[in-house]
Amino acid sequence: MSKRLLLLAGLCTVLVTCGGNANNTKGSDGPVVQISGSERLRWDQPATDATELSTFRYHIWVDGVSSDADDVSCAISAGDDGFACTSTLPRMSGGMHTLELSSYIEGDSDRLGVRAMRVRVNTND
Repeated sequence: MSKRLLLLAGLCTVLVTCGGNANNTKGSDGPVVQISGSERLRWDQPATDATELSTFRYHIWVDGVSSDADDVSCAISAGDDGFACTSTLPRMSGGMHTLELSSYIEGDSDRLGVRAMRVRVNTND
């Protein structure tokens, strides 16, 4: 596996930001974040530099079904854990859902990176 694909597999720290509350429910896979659906998904993306980062694209998985991540935005400089990135959440029906994130190199969506850790959410309809 190339260094570039190893970096893609290093997606970490997937969080729902801007208003999610992880303290109210516990599911079988850990805490459940209560959301309204207008929050953004946040993660730290390892990359050697901003040029490499610009070649990455992302899929958000909701209950095992993927869609392209929309409105992705990443910091212009990396922190200790990589570039801080966010994306809007896909539309979801009310209730419990499992979110995951995977990445791929632009033009090569057949070689998805490993899905990042699961985040359980409960959304209002």
